[in-house]
Amino acid sequence: MQEWEQAIQQPLVTVYQENSSILNISSRSLTQLEEEVLTLGLKFAPTPRKVPDPLEFFEKYHNQCQWQYNKLIARPSNNPLPTIIEEHLTQIKTRLEDITNLKDPEKQKRYYHNLSRDHQQALSNLRKDKSLTIKPADKGTCIVVQDTKKYLEEGLS
Repeated sequence: MQEWEQAIQQPLVTVYQENSSILNISSRSLTQLEEEVLTLGLKFAPTPRKVPDPLEFFEKYHNQCQWQYNKLIARPSNNPLPTIIEEHLTQIKTRLEDITNLKDPEKQKRYYHNLSRDHQQALSNLRKDKSLTIKPADKGTCIVVQDTKKYLEEGLS
């Protein structure tokens, strides 16, 4: 085999890891589950642990409207909302009650998580580890895992 044939068969880029979408330059090695979670991407959103109650959300929304209104008119928080806003909020609440009353618990779709328990734990470990900084690479589609101390030193220099 000639020299040029051997050169063609060799890879042009050396891959340092099995998963090329994650570049770990930290002192901590990542577990396989942590790598799998990171490969989902930085914009991946795990499903919430609890499905929010629409009426509970509405009550928070109503309180926020009341607070914003009182802040706007700069008066104490005991002032009622204008009638037109109260009527609109009442209509929304009525529709939400109708929707929640239509739901039959036996017919409701089962709530599925988009991560296994092991992956949820791995994600939790990554979030809690303050010694790591996880950022997208400046160029390319790679995710960089770096020691927070080194990351801050690079930013200061």
